[in-house]
Amino acid sequence: LTLSTTGTAWENADDDGFFLFKVVPGDFSATVHVVSPFNNAGYNTAGLQARAFSAGGELLGGAEDYVSWTRFDQFNYANYLRNEDNGGVTPITPGNFPNTNYWLRMDRVNGTNFSFYEKSTKVGAWNLVAFPAPVSGTVLRRTDFAGRPLQVGIMHATFNNQIGAQFTDFTLTESNTTAVAAPAAPPWLVVAPNVNLNVDVSWSPG
Repeated sequence: LTLSTTGTAWENADDDGFFLFKVVPGDFSATVHVVSPFNNAGYNTAGLQARAFSAGGELLGGAEDYVSWTRFDQFNYANYLRNEDNGGVTPITPGNFPNTNYWLRMDRVNGTNFSFYEKSTKVGAWNLVAFPAPVSGTVLRRTDFAGRPLQVGIMHATFNNQIGAQFTDFTLTESNTTAVAAPAAPPWLVVAPNVNLNVDVSWSPG
């Protein structure tokens, strides 16, 4: 999947970033490869995200709640954990910059516990990442996610200029197969196929 977005954002009150997701009712393991060389200009962010939501995909409790595990490559950050809780974000980096770990994995266990992995090659072993405070270990706990389905998938944000990213090898393995109805597609979103297996996505401000 190759895409390019302009002025998209996922942080604090911003919630207009690219997000291609599936609704997952319970525990999961999601992986993706962010293709290198990765464009590290202007806050480019690409990777995995798990987001809580209310009816119709709206905000949960009036503000954003999600966790994301992404490639960033700025300010001595390589892979970057964002923990957004009730509209306030806590950015956390494991501090192992620079690295070539463009393969990312996020696991949800027991509904509230999130672990994050990285590796440098497709055939390599996954390395469990340990974080400093406020995580202080290998498990990020989100008790507010207990019993809630989450939107899980690929995210991209540029925060400013038009920048591209490329993904391969996305996988999503669910531990709980109980079906959850996805929100209806919003009427203001237009998805139009064009040449060369591309698709144009546009929307009106909502």
